[in-house]
Formats: sequence, C-alpha cells, structure tokens
Amino acid sequence: MRRSTVCLAAACLALLLAGCTSTPQESTRREGCRLLVSADTITDARMQSLDISQDAAGCRITGLAPAHDTADRQQQALAAMATSHCKAIATPGEIRQIDKPDTVLYGFTLLLAPPAAGAGCPARDSSPSAHADAAIDVSSRNMHPPSYPPAAYRAGIEGRVVLMMLVDDDGQPAAILVDTSSGHELLDQAAIRAARNWRFHRNVDPARPGVALARVPVEFKLG
Repeated sequence: MRRSTVCLAAACLALLLAGCTSTPQESTRREGCRLLVSADTITDARMQSLDISQDAAGCRITGLAPAHDTADRQQQALAAMATSHCKAIATPGEIRQIDKPDTVLYGFTLLLAPPAAGAGCPARDSSPSAHADAAIDVSSRNMHPPSYPPAAYRAGIEGRVVLMMLVDDDGQPAAILVDTSSGHELLDQAAIRAARNWRFHRNVDPARPGVALARVPVEFKLG
C-alpha cells in the first residue's frame, strides 16, 4: 500500500479519536503519518488503496480491494474502531464491483461523522497502546479449528496467516483483518472462516475502552 494513503487513513481516525475537530489539511497529514503504525494495524494486507477526504460531514473513506470479502471486512473494521473508541456515527456505503481491463476490484465508501456536540471521546489516540489486549480462548479455537481447503491440500500448498482480530466487550470478533497473508487466498479465507467462531479473553482496562486487538497466527502445514 502507498505510504500516503496509509497516512491519510490514519489521519481520519486521529481526527475522530481527538474529538473530530477541524484541522488544516497539512496538519492532518503530519498527524496521520505519526500514527502510521496504527493505520497498519487496521488495514488488511490485501487492500489495494485506502484514501480519505475530509468535509463538513466528517471523514469520508474510500477503499479498493481485490475481493468483495476483503472490502467488507475492511469497512467493518474501520467502523468498529471509530464507533467503539469515539462514538462516531458510521454510515457504510454499498460495496460495488469495478471492472478493469485486466482485473476486477471492489470499492467501498465509509462516512465517519463526529458524535453530537459535547459528547466526549474516551480514547486519547489510536496508537496500538491505546487499545486493550485480548487473548484467544484456547478451547474455543480447539472446537473450531481451521479446515484445510481441499484444493490447497491436493496442490500441496502450505502457509502461515496472521489475523488481526478486533474484539468487542463480549469477547467476540467485531471485525477480522488479514495482518499478514499466506500468499494464498484459499488459506487466508479458511483462517477467517474459523476465526469468526472464536472467542477471546479481554484485559479489562477502563483507560483503554473500545475494541481490543489480538494478533493470531494460523498455520497450514501438510503431514
């Protein structure tokens, strides 16, 4: 992903988590780049672009992904992060297929509007340290292990996927992103399907409200 687009995506969340105040564009970009690590945290590895424009209505995010599922999960993650940390009002747009000469992409929009005047934002920033941690419930994972895709098994494909889980107050996945892809769509999707059924233990910390984050590696190995 281009550095500039990641910076701009972080800028939107920085504005929301700071109370959604109006900030000059150049200042916004600098603030966004300082939160580059945070932007990486909430960006699926397979996203092709993630851009923001700021207007009177709030932050308007547009994204392009190679698959409908990737676009859908990215949209969910951004909405979950903004609404849980800053009580923002998220309005997701329809995910649309975009036909290119040599490929097909899926685009989405997401409008994040600030909360009502006077409503405070409990989170101070959107850096990783601002989020509570979560650990996977081992018994839950054992009950719902990833299934090896038959086509990948027959082809002898192995790989390692690292998922970024956004965990809600009940310990359930609010959104799932691919933090590090295996390089094989079949394996990535198999890991995501299993993860939807997993449960997590959150570290309760009143100073870090909102969704908790957990990175979960998933190995696909033959034999």
